Amino acid sequence: KGLVGRAPDAPFAAPEGSQGTEPADPFRSSMELNYFGTLHAIQFVVPSMVERRRGAIVLVSSALALTGYVGYSAYCPAKFAVRGLGEALRSELKRYGVTVHQTFPPNMDTPGFVHENLTKPEETKRIEAGETTYSPEKVSRCILAGLKRGDYHLAGPDMGINMLARASAGLGPRDSPVLDSLVLPAVVWVGKGVTWMWDREACRQPAPSEEPASSSGTLPHSK
Repeated sequence: KGLVGRAPDAPFAAPEGSQGTEPADPFRSSMELNYFGTLHAIQFVVPSMVERRRGAIVLVSSALALTGYVGYSAYCPAKFAVRGLGEALRSELKRYGVTVHQTFPPNMDTPGFVHENLTKPEETKRIEAGETTYSPEKVSRCILAGLKRGDYHLAGPDMGINMLARASAGLGPRDSPVLDSLVLPAVVWVGKGVTWMWDREACRQPAPSEEPASSSGTLPHSK
């Protein structure tokens, strides 16, 4: 069912465990915070935008809405859901003069990222070793610049993620289809190598014979 015409359930959904304690179910709490928190905030503001026949909604997703690897089996689905919500809302709200935009930020130097690193699996740390961590100010400047241009995909400061967003757009809006068609072949081959590296790092950790789903949101390894 669509969004327009529905009353907001709440301005924001804060999952259990978001106040400094680990959630009992990281998969459910990730959806509550990252997807439903976003959805409820949008539900709160959309009616007035529809009434005014203007407005802009920016969905702050993540690079992990474009791909996934070990350590993020609780986080990725929620961010993929935000991405899908944005694509549907863009079409649904277009007739009301409300624009919808998406951005897929890289790692940022925030308290949340610091906390995430405390419980991150070793495989994930190895995969992300050497990645640039950007300041929120730099990322926000890129987002605002793209919004002023009217772009659907609000590119961030990380060129690799920007290329991945272009390659992963599917039938979603493309701001530069000619450039996308030139970039896509390169991303396919580069992505093949990157995925091989991720899989190699994920398999370096010996798989235990029995392991329940961990509180960090990582599914157990297959036998």
